[in-house]
Parts: sequence; structure tokens; C-alpha cells
Amino acid sequence: MLTYAFVVTINSNDNDPSSNDGIRTLTEIVHSHNIPVTWAVSPRDARPIADNLTNWHQDYGDDVVLMLPNFGKVDLRNPEQVVTLREKMPGQIAKQHEQLQNVLNWVDSKIVGADRKNHILISTLVELGFDGLWGYGSNEGDYGAPFSLFYPSIEHHNFGGVPTSQIVAIPFSSTGTTDFCDLLLNNTIHEPLDLYKSNLGWNSWLGFVQQVNASKFSRLSAECIDLLDVYLCGLIESDVQIQTLSGMVADYRSKFSQTAETYLVNDSQFLYYNHQCQLTFNIDRIEPVRMHNYVSPPMSSVDGSEFNLPLTENLRAHRSRNQVTFQFEIESAKKMPYGFAVWGNHIGLELHQSNAESIIWVGDRLLLVRTDLSTGKNDIEIVLTI
Repeated sequence: MLTYAFVVTINSNDNDPSSNDGIRTLTEIVHSHNIPVTWAVSPRDARPIADNLTNWHQDYGDDVVLMLPNFGKVDLRNPEQVVTLREKMPGQIAKQHEQLQNVLNWVDSKIVGADRKNHILISTLVELGFDGLWGYGSNEGDYGAPFSLFYPSIEHHNFGGVPTSQIVAIPFSSTGTTDFCDLLLNNTIHEPLDLYKSNLGWNSWLGFVQQVNASKFSRLSAECIDLLDVYLCGLIESDVQIQTLSGMVADYRSKFSQTAETYLVNDSQFLYYNHQCQLTFNIDRIEPVRMHNYVSPPMSSVDGSEFNLPLTENLRAHRSRNQVTFQFEIESAKKMPYGFAVWGNHIGLELHQSNAESIIWVGDRLLLVRTDLSTGKNDIEIVLTI
């Protein structure tokens, strides 16, 4: 199932009156398709449009998540600064939440948004009873985090969950670094969602977040606005579950107790993550070209990156009358999660035996071989049968 959420942000320091036009035009289009909007706003952002937000909540199911301010730059290697932040942050977040409820007394969302994040924020949100944190990928400090929803680690906000926090981390946008308005300008608005739809066959669940800035939207042409209308019309006619961020988080929490295995293959790469690691493969290459190790990262790696990935020393593949055997020899300097991508169409073959952790058929594109490497030489064998 593909779950979709439409998120609108407002520039806090934007005094451009045209932004109100953008908000009005955007909501008219989105609501005409009965799509609820999730507004990621601070109390200051919400105040001028409070009556509208209340009406949209009642009529279309719109929701509001609290956008937190940046709490200042903190050196996480400085124990004194860490202690100070731990002491102050709960009260600051509680105050922001109270201010938002003074503006909108119906808001009961347990999701917050933040640009700058760290593990102290994660543990504070747990302490305060929140369920989700939106905004991953909006800051370079998020590098190493999975590309879709996950449970961040209590110790590392950008790790996939060892030990897990039970706060659901949500991407700022599933379009990556490509802005929503730029997609409209280039007439490529459908491409990111189409990519996710094409990967539903090997995922039990996928979340897709569409983020748009109201002020930037106000500067788009009438042609772009018409294109959005067509795009949303196609969205509601497709097999997509449309929810607010709160609904998306509740759905994820009801289905998974730890970061779910997630797969995304496109024309040139294959991406995978779970609670132990994130792997990136280039097409037709068996070893990962990049890996974020969430279990045993290098001491100097703030994002879990493995700097010296082990390489396959020997790969043998042979076919008998009704079996295909793959044998990998690889040496690792330490114990670590790992994986191989065996590209090609293996539909019709079944797993006969293997000493790997798991073998996953990613459609007709490849086999993902997940294994945990031991220190020293590792011999991995997979036997497939017709």
C-alpha cells in the first residue's frame, strides 16, 4: 500500500502579501479533490490564518503539526552543552505546543516538525509523548537517514533504529532535493510518485510525502496550477491511501514495531534499508557503492558511513540441470551487516538453500542477498531451484 500525505509550509519571515494568494489558490485546488492538507506551522505562522485552518479542519480533515524553532547550535561532544539542552528542551517544546493550542484549541497532533535535529530531540519527544518527527532530509545533519519512514535510534537521530526510539521519522519530501514547484515548472510532477508506485510490488508499505511552500507556489503560472489540478485528479483515481501526517504515522506504528525493510529501484540504482543498515547499489554492480551501518559504524562516522567497504574476492555462479548456485567469498575487517545485489530476472526460481540471512526477490530486477559478515573470511552460498 502506498500512503500519501500533502504537507504545506509557510515562510515564517515572509511578509509578501502574495503568499496569502498562494495559500488560497493552493487550498482551493487541493480541497476540490477532498485531499486533506497537513500544515507544518509555528504558532506565529498559524495565527493569521487560524480561522481558515479551523474551517479546513472541520470541512476537509486538515491537520496541523507544530514546527519547532531551531534550539541553537550545540556541540554534542561538550557534556555541559548537552546537559543544558536536555534540561531546557522539554520546557521549550511544551511552551511552543501550548502556544499553538492557544491559537488552535482543537490541535491534538502528536507530530512535530524540525529542521535541525539530534538525538536529544528524539529522547525529549519520547519523554513528552510525541509519536512522530517530520522534516528529515531538510538539513545536512540528516545525512545517513533512510529515504522513507523509519524509527530513529535513541542514540543517533539519523540512524535507522538501534536501539529504537518508537518515534516515527518522516521525510521532509519524498521528491528528495527536487522542489515541488520546480517539478510543476518542468512538467515532471508525476515522476517521483510514479517511481514509488512502481516499487509497491516488493514493499509491504511505502509512505510518500509531498511538501509545498505556499509562498513559492504563489509565484507559479496558471499553466502550472492547471497541471497540479490534473496531477491531483490522477492521484485520487489511483490506488493510493491519502492521509494526514498523523494518519500516516499511526498507520506505520500499527504495522511495524521497528524500522521496516524498504526497497526502491530506479533506472540506475537500487536503495534498501532496515533497522541495521542502508545500502545503495549501482545497476549491474554486485557490491554496494555506499553503506550506512546503523549497528557498528566507524567511530569517526557521524552518519554511519562505512569508509572502506569490503569487496568480493571471488564470485562463482554455475548452473546444473535444475539449480543455479551463487558462491561469494568476501573478507571483512569487522562484524557488520552487508548485502549483495544479484541483478537479473530470477522469477520462476525458488530458494533451495542458503547460509545468508535472507534472500529477497525485488521483482524481475534483482535478488537482494542480506547477510551479516563476520570478522575475516566469509563464504556465502545461495542455491536456487526451478
